[in-house]
Amino acid sequence: MKHLTTLLLTLLISGGLWADDELPPCEGDQMTWTACSITLDSGDKYVGEWKEGRRTGQGTYTWMSGTKYIGGFHDYQRHGKGTNFFSDGRVEEGWFYYNQPVKGSIPYNVGSFKLQFDELTASEILLMNRHHQLTIEKLPVIMQSWDAPNNEARCVDFFIEDVSDSNTNWSLRELHDDYCGGDPYTGPRISSVSIYEDEDEEGANLIFEKWCTVIDDSGEKDFLPLNISLSSNPSGECP
Repeated sequence: MKHLTTLLLTLLISGGLWADDELPPCEGDQMTWTACSITLDSGDKYVGEWKEGRRTGQGTYTWMSGTKYIGGFHDYQRHGKGTNFFSDGRVEEGWFYYNQPVKGSIPYNVGSFKLQFDELTASEILLMNRHHQLTIEKLPVIMQSWDAPNNEARCVDFFIEDVSDSNTNWSLRELHDDYCGGDPYTGPRISSVSIYEDEDEEGANLIFEKWCTVIDDSGEKDFLPLNISLSSNPSGECP
């Protein structure tokens, strides 16, 4: 999956889904358009897919300023995975929910029932954004005993595994690249994180998995994964 995603991104960045002259101009009844190119009255240009007369599917939208977006559309809006190429040279890849940027990763795990982006509701997107930010804030505690090449937030892959009305479950893995270091073909697991919100309590409780040395009843030492709750153990230390 990782290599396939990299290949798709390479195709996007190298020239978009279609070159400007690879699709015919949009002509005739707009409700019949499926894949074509059009220059709007504003001077902006769209090259891509249509459904029921609306920009829906994969496409490339280029503004007069030179900024370009390549990726998913739904009902004229950026929706799904896409990449912004700004006129000043900046490149930002991410996910969009009806034009709103989504922080964090969208689930790919086969064990997750949230496999399709469009299955996420607006309230789930907001909850995911909020919990993603909380996880970043608590990374120093979560990673205090993790021997990673680089412990910065940008060097952690956040995979959302489950979203409900009041909680999210995440898998955190090392991101290896030229900046973060490490083997680019590996992404060791850091921890699993669960965040719960209780209507009777203010804020959210973050619980993460941590390997700790435990002494059993016979006095023997063992190294076991324990769930650490930051509401009762803010320092995140092993008991």
